Amino acid sequence: MPDKQSYWPQMFPAITILSYGPDFLFAASQIIASNTVKKHQQGIAGSLIGTLVAYGQSTGIGFAGTVETYTNNHGANIGDGYRHALYLGIGLAGLSIIIAIIFIRIPKDTRDGWGDEEITVMGDLSDQSEQNKADESLDSQNKQLQV
Repeated sequence: MPDKQSYWPQMFPAITILSYGPDFLFAASQIIASNTVKKHQQGIAGSLIGTLVAYGQSTGIGFAGTVETYTNNHGANIGDGYRHALYLGIGLAGLSIIIAIIFIRIPKDTRDGWGDEEITVMGDLSDQSEQNKADESLDSQNKQLQV
């Protein structure tokens, strides 16, 4: 980060692209979480993802602030502190990519619809419609008897 760095050709595009990062991270993580669990567990998975994203952001900012504070030569060279905090962010991002490549395996989703849960729900609806038909026939028989 040079002292006479120009804002518009260098910093503005970087900050513009950077502002979309959290939106993409949160949306992608929510989609992956909801597609890898059953329908009744999606709320739990979504809240867990939201909690982990917030926790990761807050600890990342805390670590970056600590690195910036201890590497800027007691305020004499603020640029060095910012640079080292940026290097920490780059290193953590690289580490997270490596961890994701090694440990995360998402099986291909071959289901049509929601699977067994949808069949159960549809079965419950058909049972209700049969019950409604039986109730209607009893009501009509009662009306005929009253006349």
